[in-house]
Amino acid sequence: MAVAPVLAKPRPVERVYLTREAAVREALGPAREMMLRIPTEARRRAEKRLRRRLPAGEVTVAVSPSGYAVVVEEIGQEKPMTFLVAADRDLRVTAVRLLVYREPYGEQAGEPRFTRQFLGKGTTDRLEIHRDIDAVSGATFSSAGITQGVKRALVVLDERFGAGRTMYVRTSA
Repeated sequence: MAVAPVLAKPRPVERVYLTREAAVREALGPAREMMLRIPTEARRRAEKRLRRRLPAGEVTVAVSPSGYAVVVEEIGQEKPMTFLVAADRDLRVTAVRLLVYREPYGEQAGEPRFTRQFLGKGTTDRLEIHRDIDAVSGATFSSAGITQGVKRALVVLDERFGAGRTMYVRTSA
């Protein structure tokens, strides 16, 4: 009687590609960090635009004369990915950098051949997989997670720094 081999699922490994500080420095140069609390009405607007709930709590944003950067966590296939989204003062994406990847495969979604699709995208772009963003074969969940995170970062930045917006800001020490 032949026994079928049992294929074990690969163990997730946390791979750190860049620290938050290094990614911010690379994307913006010297920057200061601010803690943003999103008021209820701004949160409702953002959630309506995103068609999903925002995580609770404050958001840390790096601010420089050239723009903004937000560190985002989104789920890939099963585990969270941590990445940075940088935008210029017009809220157009200038960089997307994978910081930490925790899945056994799919990290190709953090490579420039995927992330450069976001360059120049703004708050009025759809940012949807299979519409204006092409997913990486074999990394579809990670591609979708990064796409959702970029959109979320842009909407949060727009709610704070977009035309006519105000929000409580606390500068970190």
